[in-house]
This record gives sequence, structure tokens and C-alpha cells, in this order.
Amino acid sequence: MRRTIFLALVLILILAGTVRPALAQEKDYYYGFGKIDITVRPDSTIRVEETAQLVFTRGEFHHVFRRLGGGRFDAITDVELWEGSKAYKLVTAESIGGYAISRPGGDFQVDWWFPYTSNASRTFTLKYTVRGGLRIYEGGDQVWWEVIWANRDKPFRQTTTTVHLPPGANPGDLKVASYGAQASSQIVDGQTVVFTTGAIPGGRNLEVRVQFPHGLVQGKAPAWQAADDARAAERARIAQEQAEREAQMAPYRDLANLGGLFLGALALILGLLGIYLLWYRRGRDQPVGLVADYLAAPPSNLPAAVVGTLIDERADMQDIVASIVDLARRGIIKITETQEQHFFGLSTSRDFVYDLLGSIDGLRRYEQTLIHSLFGRESQVSLSSLREKFYAVIPAIKDQMYEEVVKEGFFGESPQSTRRRYVVLGVLGLLLIGVIVVGILAVAASFAPGLVCIPIGLFVLPLGLFAVASAMPKRTPKGALENAKWQAFRKYLANIEKYGNLQEAKDKFEQYLPYAIVFGLEHSWVKKFAQIGTPAPGWYVPYPPVIIGEPYGRPMQPRPSASAGPIGGGSVGDLGAPGGGAPIPSLQEMSDGMMGGLQNMSDGLFSMLNSAGNVLSSAPKSSGGGFGGGGWSGGGGFGGGGGGGGGGGGAD
Repeated sequence: MRRTIFLALVLILILAGTVRPALAQEKDYYYGFGKIDITVRPDSTIRVEETAQLVFTRGEFHHVFRRLGGGRFDAITDVELWEGSKAYKLVTAESIGGYAISRPGGDFQVDWWFPYTSNASRTFTLKYTVRGGLRIYEGGDQVWWEVIWANRDKPFRQTTTTVHLPPGANPGDLKVASYGAQASSQIVDGQTVVFTTGAIPGGRNLEVRVQFPHGLVQGKAPAWQAADDARAAERARIAQEQAEREAQMAPYRDLANLGGLFLGALALILGLLGIYLLWYRRGRDQPVGLVADYLAAPPSNLPAAVVGTLIDERADMQDIVASIVDLARRGIIKITETQEQHFFGLSTSRDFVYDLLGSIDGLRRYEQTLIHSLFGRESQVSLSSLREKFYAVIPAIKDQMYEEVVKEGFFGESPQSTRRRYVVLGVLGLLLIGVIVVGILAVAASFAPGLVCIPIGLFVLPLGLFAVASAMPKRTPKGALENAKWQAFRKYLANIEKYGNLQEAKDKFEQYLPYAIVFGLEHSWVKKFAQIGTPAPGWYVPYPPVIIGEPYGRPMQPRPSASAGPIGGGSVGDLGAPGGGAPIPSLQEMSDGMMGGLQNMSDGLFSMLNSAGNVLSSAPKSSGGGFGGGGWSGGGGFGGGGGGGGGGGGAD
């Protein structure tokens, strides 16, 4: 016990030690505000002061850097770094209270270090002079600077940028613009312009641009200006040509969009019509002649499972259970209900034992497979022992049922094969149309998005194939006629008390039970006949066995059905003759001899039917279940090609 507690404490300490460093690695901060002052001097240099408040909300920080992208200035000089009234010193290596300058990749970068800080804010001011950063034009000189850089992932809560110009200009002489984040501008006077913003998310930049009269400053155009202007002019030319092409193609684009919408709607309508015609010609049964409203006897000697596959075009567990009952009715199988007590008799569970009584010679192929799958080499098997085992042979049994309806001439091919073919065609259609959609999106979406409506309208074809696949198996004329007859017989079974005397039909209960199962009428069928004292099926032995007559008489013995044919033989009269044992009880007599009464008998039979389907189709869980950095803003406006000062910044 002590050893267990000790190991638990060690484990807790280890986990605490691993969680703590992980939490320490999580850092976060944001920029509370940014205040930038840009002063254009008469000598054409630009003095910039960037003040930023960094709010550290998680983790410890001691380093900040600011990087200015090169290419639109000649040099950065006179660098100063302040924190309030404290000036940081220029250093060559990491040092608290110092800053260092580097030029990685042609850019200009300032790094500075401060005491480790957490859950607090610090405000720094970076000052520097830009040489060769002013644009000089005959039509007006420009200061164009990126004051908030895009290469960051933390937001600014608010920013204010003030541009100070040399004296000599009137407010009407100035032109202002901003790019990137949304900003408002105000020309205070001929020497002052103010730009303000709200929050600027990470990854978003802000460039400010002010043009003032030429001649207020002394200097010449920097060397990079001509090349930058040429690039800007080329971009403007390309944009102009593209705009002209757009204008020329606009009528054709509208026509293509309208045509795409029309053809898409037409494809949708024709697709739906085509799916209907496909079913009408390939899936609809040919009309049959007049058939009686109902038939009081089976129209042929087809086994129940074949009838079930014929009427709903599917071989399913209902048909397999009906086959088991049909085989029992014909004297090949006997079914005995058993009960097992649990928890000292406080609860019980039902099970059913199948006994193989007759030969399987002469049975249909699916019936032989069913018998082999149930019993194997044994002559007795419990239903519970087949759980998560029998499911593996269900596909083979179903395929053989489909073979039977084809062999009988009811279908030209297996209904399952027909359904699968149309599902495969639907999948291929979806893939093909998906490729067409992707192709149109890649090639023509920017020109005429309406063209996408054409393949979208065509999607109705594969989707329609999925929808009608289950209805596409087509019966032959013989199969259609046979189906109509069996539907008439189903109507009789569903309303047998309406079409005849139920008492006179008692001897048909057992014979028609398998058909009632495939028709989905088994519950009402059993209840109707149980209420009028119908003899219980001889192949089903309920629990507990019913004792009729003498107190020490023997339990009820199963009888072979009178309709069993060559296998089984015998009759109710034979079993009731002298020396033949006790007479076979009716369902009502069994009610008198059982604790649960009549309802217990029917409940047991219902439980057998339900349990058979659930248990036989159950599969192990492992088998998957049973069946059942940013670019510059565009030029535009009044000459030039982008602002300097771009780069990045951050803290750690």
C-alpha cells in the first residue's frame, strides 16, 4: 500500500514538472497603442519617432526588435532607443538596457533588451533618421511610409500617425492617402496631417502618404525612385489593360453567365426527366392482366423465402427467418424454447434449440446452405451459440435466394446486381461531374461563374441514380404476373377474417405462417388464430412443456405437419389414436396448461421470430456491424509606387 502511494506521488510530481515548463512556454502580448511622428526636414531627410506600448499578458519577455524593409530608402542613421526618460545604449551583444543594429538581407533591424517582464506593460520609443526616403517629383514631393508593419501576429489596439511638413504649403496644396488598415485622415493645417485608426489585427499593415508642393525641401530624387516608379508604371499599365479587357468582355461574360444559368436549369429538368424515363423503361414492371382482388390460397408452391425476394426485390433476414419456419413446418427442423435462470431465479433469459429431424436431399440450394450453416456437423444447436458466427454466411444465402428468383424466370438478373450497377454508375457520374466542376472553376470561374450551374444541374443525374437504384430491378412479365398474384394472396392473409370464416381456416395457420412472415403479418396472424383455439404448431415446443390429461402424463410431443409432404408424414388423428400418446393441445388448451396462459405462447413464438433475426445477423464489433510578410499597397492616385519603412517587429 505504501509503495502504491509513493509511486502515485512520484507520478504526480513528474506530471507537475512537465506541465509547468509547457505553461511557461506559452507567451502572449499585444500592442496597446502606437504613436508615430514623421517630420520632413528641409534637407529632405525624414525624422521618425515610433512609440509603442507592449502589454505582456502571459509569459516572461525581455527582447523586442523592429525591422525596416530596405529598398525604398538610402540609409537609416541617428538611431535612439528610449523607455520613458531612460535612454538605451548601443551595444554589440545582448545586454539589458542596450540595443543593437544589424542589416539582415539588406533590411535594417534594431534589437533591444530589458529586464524580464510579465503581466505588465512597457512603452518604448524608437527614433531614427531616414536618408533618401523622400520621393521627389516636379508635380509634388511625397512622403510615403509604412508606419505599422504587416509582418507581425499581434494586434494594435489603436494608432495615431502625425506627419509634419516644412513650412510654405497651404492645406489645399496637400494630397493625402492611406493604404492597408482603415484609417481616417485630417489635414490640420498646411504643415500637419494626422492619421488615426482603431484596432489593427495582426498581419495587417498601414501606409500613410502625403504629397506637398515641390520645392519646399532641397534634394534630388533618390536612386531607387526611378526603378520603383518604373515598376509602379508597369503595374498600372497592366491594371489598365486588364480593366480594358474586362470592359470589352463584360457583354460576353453576362451572356455566358445567363447561358450557364439557363443550361444549368435545363440540365436539372432534363436530368429529372431522364431519370424518370430510365426507371419507366428499365425499372418499371410491364403491366399485367387482371388479377383477382384477393386469392384465398397460394398461387403456386413457391417457398416463402422466394416469395419474399420476389415481392420486395430483396433477400433479407425476414426471408431467412421465414425459411427456418418453413423448414420446421415441413418436418425438417424442430424448435424448442428453453429458459435459463440467473441471479438465483430473479431473472430469466430465453433461448431456442434447433433439432435437425429430416434429410436435406431435394431442398433448394439456399435451403441446404441454410441448414449447413445452422447445424454444421451437429444435429442440435442453440440459437445463442450462433451469435456473431452465422452472419458470415448471410451474403451467400442471399445471393442464392437471388439465384432462385432468376432461375424461376422472375428477373433477368439478380436484383442486387442491378442495384449495385446503378450505384456504381452514380459514383462514377459524381466523380466525372466533380472533375468538370473543378475544371470550370479553374478555367472559367473568374470569367463567368454562371457556367458552374451547368455541371451543378447535371449533378441530378448521379444523385438520381442513387435515388432510383433500389427501384431499378425489373421483373420479367412472368415475374410481374407472379408478384401480382402473391400480392392478392397477401391481401387475403391480412384480412382473412373479412374474406372467410376464421374457424374454418384454422388448419391453414401453420401452412401459411411462413408467408405471413415474409409479408410482415406474423404478429397479427398468430394473434388472430390464438384467439380461436387453433392447434399449436407441432414443430414448436414452448417453455414449460404443456402437460395435458393425467397428472403424470408425458409432455406434449411435437408432431410432423400434415402438409409436410414426403418428409415427416403423420396427422393429428394418428397422434391422438390409442397408444399414440396424449392428444395435441390447441393454443387455447396450452393457455390453460401454462403459467403465462395464451399470451405466453404467442410471446414465446414472437420472441423466437425476433431473436432469430437479431442473433443470426449479429456480427462482432471488429467486423463493422451486422446487416440490418505582405506586399506593398498599389500605387494609384498621384505618382510613385509604394512606401518605405516596411519590415517587421515583435517581442520574446
